[in-house]
Amino acid sequence: MTMPERGAGKGGDHLAQDVENADLDEATQAKADAILAKVEAGTVTHDEAEEQLTALGIEINERGGKGGPGRGGDILQGLDDETKTEAESLIEDAETLLEDLGVDKMLFH
Repeated sequence: MTMPERGAGKGGDHLAQDVENADLDEATQAKADAILAKVEAGTVTHDEAEEQLTALGIEINERGGKGGPGRGGDILQGLDDETKTEAESLIEDAETLLEDLGVDKMLFH
């Protein structure tokens, strides 16, 4: 697979990394490469490319891709539904408390 140069294009770099990290058969890899080429050419938007790659079964990481608070990953990834719901509630409570204290930078966004 030919990877776009780092920093080139319209924000598709992490998409290329997600495609590279996916275990794809040849046909799916060719389709993914074509989508990435369209992003580089500017004929599809980053969001459109994400939708198309997701439809191919490729997991798209948020920008940053490192995980954890403030790094773009899903800090709740891998939790069962009950635990995830409880954690989301706790995060909302924490955000409300921080707002009440005048803190305008949220750790969980």
